[in-house]
Order: sequence, then structure tokens, then C-alpha cells
Amino acid sequence: MRTRNKKLSFLTLMVFFLGCGYSLRQTLPPPEADLAQIKTVAVAPFSNLTPTKDAHKVIVELLEQSLVGGGKYAVVANDSVLKAVPKAVQGSVIDRTQAQKLGQALKADAVIIGTVSEYWYQEDQKYYPDREPAVGITARLVDVKSGAVIGAISVSKTGGGAFQYLFSDNAGQLHKVAKKASEELINSLLP
Repeated sequence: MRTRNKKLSFLTLMVFFLGCGYSLRQTLPPPEADLAQIKTVAVAPFSNLTPTKDAHKVIVELLEQSLVGGGKYAVVANDSVLKAVPKAVQGSVIDRTQAQKLGQALKADAVIIGTVSEYWYQEDQKYYPDREPAVGITARLVDVKSGAVIGAISVSKTGGGAFQYLFSDNAGQLHKVAKKASEELINSLLP
């Protein structure tokens, strides 16, 4: 009986350490689009649907870092993108027609547009002593020549599991989760 309790305790502990945190990815595969023709990419300002004031700016910066880090594409600088976005569009959702015009003005082959739906610490978690970070991003890849959406993805990611919470502080966890979600998004949207 005692050995059985030890095994059950060990199994419960392993599930606790390894089973926490998840990533949900839903992708719409691009139609027969030639991604090889894309050489230069611009990331348009994202819409922020979260209560976190600058979540969209953080995500755009992380997406650009992921693109640059991949080394496959030239990336239009964020300040150039912001200067090219018409004042009437600033702060609102950028649609594919606006993205196409923006891409033409920036001489980009494709523009990434999207929204940030989650960027916060979830509360009332049963298993963690602190709150769990959560990030949700939805993005579309717009071909500048045609104005067509040639790829779409939604990434939702939460903290890295209980193991991280026991051996690190919770302060930088949200940024780490956002970085992983951004990398996953770029790697799926522009393989």
C-alpha cells in the first residue's frame, strides 16, 4: 500500500511539473501562393484588444526580432512603418487593402497585420503560487502585389509550466511567453 501511494504521489508530481502550460495553434494554410517571391516584409501596427496599454507594441517588436533573427527576409524598420501609416488608420484595425497600400509605400513584398487578444497574467490559477502569463496573437500575411491574404494564424500560449514558477521569479515570464508565441507565429506564417 505504501509503495502504491509513493508511485501515485510521484505520478501526480510529474504531471504537475511537466503538464502545465500549453500552446494552441490554428493555421489556415496559404493558398497556392509563392512565398519564395517574398523578400521584404513589413509588420504593420497591431490592434490591441487587451487591457495592457502597450501590448501591441511589444508584440510587433518581437515579431520583427523573430523575422530578423531568421535571416530569410529584409524587414522594414518599425519607425518607417509608423511614418507611412496614415493618421486616419492609426490606432484602428488595419485591413488587407490598407496593408497593401502600406506595403506599396514601403516597397515591401508582404505585410503582416493582426491583433493582440491576450497579454496578461491570468489570475485564480489553482496550481501556481503566482499568476500564469498568457499571450494571444492573430495575424494575417498580405501579399502586396495582389492584396490577397496568403496566410493566417492564431497563436495562444500560456506559461511554461510549474517547474519555471518554482525556480524563477514571475516578473519576466510574460515577456518570455510573448517571445515564444511571436517566434512560433513567424515560423508558421513564413516557414
